[in-house]
Amino acid sequence: MELDNLLFGNSRGDYKVDASLQDMFVAALNEAGFDEFGFCRTWKPDAPAPTPYNEQATATHHFVIQPYVFENLENAAICPNFFDRVTGLKLRWYRYPLRDSYANYNLTREMLAPILERLVEECREHGATPYVNGKA
Repeated sequence: MELDNLLFGNSRGDYKVDASLQDMFVAALNEAGFDEFGFCRTWKPDAPAPTPYNEQATATHHFVIQPYVFENLENAAICPNFFDRVTGLKLRWYRYPLRDSYANYNLTREMLAPILERLVEECREHGATPYVNGKA
């Protein structure tokens, strides 16, 4: 665990996430309308995310995505940054997606791929357009 994450972060969990999954994860977020930090940029969810963590969280029927924010660190440990309601996958990271990240189970590329495909599909159904090179 990085020292600054240990002191100021919220990523904790049973399994360290392989850093090689970061590019795949961020590419799927961008395709689903999120920027490289996990902020929703190209569509508005129908309802606010059910979380005490921050107002920037985005919820769909199957997912909750919460960017890391410094303003509300006391609640950061309560909620994961990424939650898939179908598989129960919970991911926590420090500052940006999958940096010094931990999950509630040992995550592989083969397990993550269909989860990300569902994320992109569901966000597209909500009107998401790809977030490309800093532009929505």
